[in-house]
Amino acid sequence: MLAVAALGLVPWGRRQKKRFCQEGDQLFDARSALPADSCLELRFTQQGLELPTGGEEPRLEPYGDFLGILETEDLLLVGIEQRGFLLAKSELVQGDFPQFKAELAQRVTWIEAEGSGAGREAQSAEA
Repeated sequence: MLAVAALGLVPWGRRQKKRFCQEGDQLFDARSALPADSCLELRFTQQGLELPTGGEEPRLEPYGDFLGILETEDLLLVGIEQRGFLLAKSELVQGDFPQFKAELAQRVTWIEAEGSGAGREAQSAEA
């Protein structure tokens, strides 16, 4: 019984939290080093999502690899295998959002977060 109580005093989760914070700090520092007007442009094509690689040819993530898209009132969380992308709906640079959503929803699982207001657009359009 004493051994179990002693194990409870060891800060097991602290190492993971510290590692997560360090990686978050590194990501923030890398983003902060970019010019304020820099932009990473992602393109949704007929075949999938094109991601810039820094070279000439973008990397294609086919729609078959998508886990789904979660829509909130202002954001889209795009899940692809082991990665995720958080996109602001307001930064859509070409086309309109309802058309974009309708086309992608035919290719991947589209989830509207409850209480986010995401479904209100569709409901008001139907009325």
